[in-house]
Amino acid sequence: MLKRRFEIVVIHVAMIIHKHGIGRVLFNDGVIPADKDILSALISALSMFVTQLGDQQSFFREAEFGRYKILIHQREDYLWVLVQDVYDNISLAEKRLAQITSLLADKIDPLSEEEFQEEFDLKDDQVIHLFNIIKSQEFPREKLAEIGRRISVLMGQESGNIFLSDIFIADLDGGLIAEYSASKNPLVLKAFMSLLATIPYERSIWLEAFLNPEKQPSPGAFLGLEIEGWAIQRIEDTNFIVMARGFYAAGYRGLYQHLLRRATQEIARLIKK
Repeated sequence: MLKRRFEIVVIHVAMIIHKHGIGRVLFNDGVIPADKDILSALISALSMFVTQLGDQQSFFREAEFGRYKILIHQREDYLWVLVQDVYDNISLAEKRLAQITSLLADKIDPLSEEEFQEEFDLKDDQVIHLFNIIKSQEFPREKLAEIGRRISVLMGQESGNIFLSDIFIADLDGGLIAEYSASKNPLVLKAFMSLLATIPYERSIWLEAFLNPEKQPSPGAFLGLEIEGWAIQRIEDTNFIVMARGFYAAGYRGLYQHLLRRATQEIARLIKK
């Protein structure tokens, strides 16, 4: 198991909003500059608009505003809301919002609009439980230099049939941690981060494409290899992810995937030290 390290909070805002627009903030890290009343009115209007369009059955709704993503869960007369960064994993946020709702719904559901307008206090154990839900593990960045050396060795193990071109380490709810890239292509990272935000947080994915020989990279760029493989692999039971892209010849998928597993295992071993 990963040793317990200092925990960080990456959800920016957690709040409850009455369907008529009155909001109560459960947590705010100060990153979002919007006034509570403005944010409450915006989210209430957004939810009402979506409902009027016919989406009355959706358990979760989400919307993006620039760098931020809003997740909304409607229950009874109240909207339960999280605000996080746009590339943070949405399925992990859904899990956390469901946990927050389960923790506090029995207290909130019976309240009338007038009762909700009055300030209410959470019990100490509820405050602690709430923080435990929204906190996240912090990657041990002091390990990055050693991880970089190990990754460089793996990326240098090309045999003419395999080339690991890009490896990224990211946090499901904390963004990019480290980049080891031979391609230096910003579109690759952007594609990975978009995938990371949308895939189920507990799953790994594998994507493979056969390259058109006439459109393969120029000689020496990626060795003229014919298959491109993308992988997103969770690092054991942590919130951390290895994302990798590489090229290989037909028949070398197994060896390529073996290199990726080694990279993930090396990172897991180092961050547990």
